[in-house]
Amino acid sequence: MTIQERLHEMIRVHGHQCVVNKKKTKELLGVTFTLSKEDFDYTLTKTQQKYVYDKLRAYRKEVSRAKCRYIRDSNTRQAVVTFSITSNTPNCILSIQVLTRRSRIYIMVNSRSLDISNKLYQDLEIARKIALEITDSKTDDIKFLRFFAGNLHYYVK
Repeated sequence: MTIQERLHEMIRVHGHQCVVNKKKTKELLGVTFTLSKEDFDYTLTKTQQKYVYDKLRAYRKEVSRAKCRYIRDSNTRQAVVTFSITSNTPNCILSIQVLTRRSRIYIMVNSRSLDISNKLYQDLEIARKIALEITDSKTDDIKFLRFFAGNLHYYVK
């Protein structure tokens, strides 16, 4: 079962239905979930890849600052990239923190909202690429990614 299928099932079973922005939505509030290496086995479409590329390009300075902190001290807790929610295209991700302990990478993502049908894999790829860039590492080094979403949802058809 993919991470998307597991999250969909969790929302289906435990979530509640409401209307947000005139769309029927099934949602869970204040959700934390953890991904392991195996959960990064996905393929993005060209449109999804462009979305990821554009986000990474837009936050190049933030990533560079976090990388400088990490280079100065690989045990830092300050390798954090923060995202704007006031831009023309507000971000659902608020911050990504990268920690390294015992030569393993730990990624913490804080998100105000996560649409698991349309943005899950793009947001995971943004977090993965930022972590790998900050640490100059390979995907194999990622121990886990912990994701906190204030609102985890999908739209009901």
